[in-house]
Amino acid sequence: MNLDGGGSGFKHLSAYEIIEIHDDLIAEFGGERGVIYEGGIYFVPEKAAIKRSLEAAAAVYLFEIITMHPFLDGNKRTGLSTCGSFLLANGFYLDVDAEEGKRITLEIAQGKLNYEKTVEWIRKSLKRL
Repeated sequence: MNLDGGGSGFKHLSAYEIIEIHDDLIAEFGGERGVIYEGGIYFVPEKAAIKRSLEAAAAVYLFEIITMHPFLDGNKRTGLSTCGSFLLANGFYLDVDAEEGKRITLEIAQGKLNYEKTVEWIRKSLKRL
């Protein structure tokens, strides 16, 4: 599935929504709340907005939050959750279980999965609501 939206045709998350997702995850699952790199949080939706496909834009949320590490804690959870929230806002979801989500976020964090491979993984896992 390659969904071309020309970037601007998608509903994107705001930096505020990304921080809110992070704070909700920390409240629910534990960890230290706080921002290390606020500019990075604003960068993510701006970079996602210029991507031409839904999968590429979703990968920005997932990959950049994990690799940029803008929060004190919970970057992998936040990356996966923001990717999922972006997809849901656009009528799609990732058809993966918790173990697969954990595996992919660890591979990104460890540098085993680059951005292009993240796009491919999303493309294979993407389902319409």
